[in-house]
Amino acid sequence: ALIGGLLPTRRQTSPSVLSLGNCFSGGIFISAAFLHMLQESVEGFATLPLKTHFPLAMFCTVLGILIPFFIEKVVLGGRHDHAALLANDKSKGDSGLGIYVLWLMLGVHSIIEGA
Repeated sequence: ALIGGLLPTRRQTSPSVLSLGNCFSGGIFISAAFLHMLQESVEGFATLPLKTHFPLAMFCTVLGILIPFFIEKVVLGGRHDHAALLANDKSKGDSGLGIYVLWLMLGVHSIIEGA
């Protein structure tokens, strides 16, 4: 992991190669979450005293993915530019509100996870 993380700093790579590597690593994390942790979630929800045939664990998983996505789309107006947010670039018409919402979402996530 250390070698893969330092590789772009030592060698000139095109942005498309870095983007492809970023997508691949994101896919690894998502697949690990779905393949390993989702089954435990389904088993955990099965022990709850709820008598329903509705797949509650799957529903909560989809909500956990879609709620931050929709908040980001509403606050950022459909634009997804982390570099402009971090630089607080006012030339693109960004009010800077998006970075605070993302910071708040990370804080709520940390509180829920107990970190």
